[in-house]
Amino acid sequence: MSDSQTPAGASVQEFSIRVPKNSRKRHHVMRFNSVLNVDFAKWGQVKMERENNQKEFARPDDDMPKFGAGSEFGREAKEEARRKKFGIVSKKYKPEDQPWILKAGGKTGKKFKGIREGGVGE
Repeated sequence: MSDSQTPAGASVQEFSIRVPKNSRKRHHVMRFNSVLNVDFAKWGQVKMERENNQKEFARPDDDMPKFGAGSEFGREAKEEARRKKFGIVSKKYKPEDQPWILKAGGKTGKKFKGIREGGVGE
């Protein structure tokens, strides 16, 4: 972060990290706002996981059953083909694209939610 981006009076802490040259592994870096007063030394138990929001991602379906009595064979495939014909391409759910949730201090501790921002390529 350069001095032109920081507001006057704000202090910036920089940490140097070493990343192994294993091309198969993916690494993520989290940035914390200075207002949060995050102190890593006080963290005893930390858990980092992806948010599972697949229920929110899925579009609401009709009242038609998927299988059994009253169902229509291949209805979902027909609807997808109809949407493709009209140029509406639905995005598939990708778990690796979901935001990170960092839980520090067990269940009663703080929760931090990561958002995707610009990176090195920006």
